[in-house]
Amino acid sequence: MEKYQTGEPLKTILEKLGLPDLIQKIRRDPSTLIHNPGYILLLPLSCLQSIRYRITKSKTRVFLTETRLDQLAYSDREIVTDERIVVFQHIDNFREFAKKRINEDDSIDNSYLEIVAARFAKGDFAIVLQSKEGLVVSYLFISTGMAFFSPVGMTIQLPRHTYAVYDVYTFSSCMQKGFYSFLFKKTAFMMRHRDYHTVWLWLMAHNTVSIVVHYKLGLRMITRILTETVGYGRIVRNAHPVNMSLLELDKIRCC
Repeated sequence: MEKYQTGEPLKTILEKLGLPDLIQKIRRDPSTLIHNPGYILLLPLSCLQSIRYRITKSKTRVFLTETRLDQLAYSDREIVTDERIVVFQHIDNFREFAKKRINEDDSIDNSYLEIVAARFAKGDFAIVLQSKEGLVVSYLFISTGMAFFSPVGMTIQLPRHTYAVYDVYTFSSCMQKGFYSFLFKKTAFMMRHRDYHTVWLWLMAHNTVSIVVHYKLGLRMITRILTETVGYGRIVRNAHPVNMSLLELDKIRCC
């Protein structure tokens, strides 16, 4: 059994137990208590952490990039390949990929299926990259109406001829092989032919790998910083226009 040092932050202990969102898990699926009766003993800890979260001030920041498609680092001839993309507009067709991700991605659970279904219901769609062997290697989601920024709980109307890319994922067996970069390029190529001129994509300062990947793809400028501040039972959200280079994120540390 893992040991916890005296005075170790409660949040750290709960994270080690894998229960930072225990209350939310039980709300989504009450049968969790039947399968894991020991959770009942941990509920007071989780409730205490929830109370502390509400009275302790914290800040989350998302950095929105805005890039014209004709400024991206690709040419039409790069799109000729054996890989192909498939557009999915309904959860029934996408369900198997969502389940596959749930099985290998510890950051999500079965509620991801409900989240994805809600995306399709509001008109978003997924673009999936398949290898020449038919293996699904990577996917991303597209919004063309409203862009939702989940880390800060904000929704923004997209301008005309602009789409947003979000929830990008490459399956573990296919990581670090350039599949996502190819999918992003091919998606941009497709959206250009649908009369879209600009792409939005949000980043967080701590994710240096994602920053480097997208800089190489041609994303250069941050146009807004979206902030959610939580403290003393209040949540304040703001969107600040900026004119900032993507490279400046190396100097920023999010709370």
